Amino acid sequence: MTTTLRRSRMDGRDDLALRSSAGPAGWTERRVGRLAMGLIVPAVLVLALQVLAGRALLPGGIPAPSVVAETLLRWVAGNPKSSVDLYAGTWWAQVRGSGQRVLLGYLAATAVAVPLGVLVGGNRVAFVALDHVIHALRTVPAPSWVPFSLAVFGLSPLSAIWLIALVAFFPIVVNTVIGVQQVPAIYRDAGRMLGASTFVIWTRVLFPAALPFVFVGLRLGVGMAWIAVVVSELIGVKNGLGYSLYQAYQFGRMDVMVAAMITLGLLGLASDRLVGAIGRSVVGR
Repeated sequence: MTTTLRRSRMDGRDDLALRSSAGPAGWTERRVGRLAMGLIVPAVLVLALQVLAGRALLPGGIPAPSVVAETLLRWVAGNPKSSVDLYAGTWWAQVRGSGQRVLLGYLAATAVAVPLGVLVGGNRVAFVALDHVIHALRTVPAPSWVPFSLAVFGLSPLSAIWLIALVAFFPIVVNTVIGVQQVPAIYRDAGRMLGASTFVIWTRVLFPAALPFVFVGLRLGVGMAWIAVVVSELIGVKNGLGYSLYQAYQFGRMDVMVAAMITLGLLGLASDRLVGAIGRSVVGR
């Protein structure tokens, strides 16, 4: 029996060593495989659009992917002093303007939504008083807040940041409330039995246990922030991807419109993946 136990332990160590040595390579292969799988649908879509454009079958003046790629390249790396193309070389400035507004609005929304969500989810009185208010305001479409924003903040970048923060706020606070409510009551009871105060229970018990839901809300919130930036940049600002998108519509530049939409999608995807990676490192999953 001792010999069998020793052999089992040795087999376990050998298996662990084998997995450790093959781990990085296997991880890399999986990542490459997932990346390839993720590119299949976009590649097929681009190819189909290119074929349809070559046969003049795309409706509404939709440009071919090759035209959009050329426009995007000129927008990113073109000469900004060129009088031929108004957008040449201005891509970085537009991304920087939109990125700053999204970051400020998103951070402001997070700073308010997470503590409020913990309070509403962890306190019955706060839940009864505020839950219906949150859900009523959540259903108001973002464009409906534009006149209100102009009346309160005027034609200033602050109105755009406020609108982004407002739109990002609701998915974060709603998911935080749900996450706190999903925490088993035995956790709170154990904290009280150990003499923990209400504040300690909220910050050291409820909030850490609700983190998976919180990060779901944070991922949804950052996506909503990039959606709201288009609406917000129609008021009070003269730069940004949303402003460029509307300006391109006025000038009849469908190629720039599509390039701006692609840029917004890629930035939103990168932000979502970044928040998701932070969430996995914090939650430990």
